[in-house]
Amino acid sequence: MVEQRAHYLADKKEIYEYRIFRQYVVKSDDVSVLNSTKQAGVLIFTSLYPNTHY
Repeated sequence: MVEQRAHYLADKKEIYEYRIFRQYVVKSDDVSVLNSTKQAGVLIFTSLYPNTHY
């Protein structure tokens, strides 16, 4: 299970709290993770080996 510790992003007007609740490993040519969703979210790409300790 991914630890749901708070992380923060900011723009010029607001500071936003988010939590990592799901982690995927996808192939380098799988762009389906870029598809639009009905729910707002943050997509983070890394080249690190999957890890649940942030």
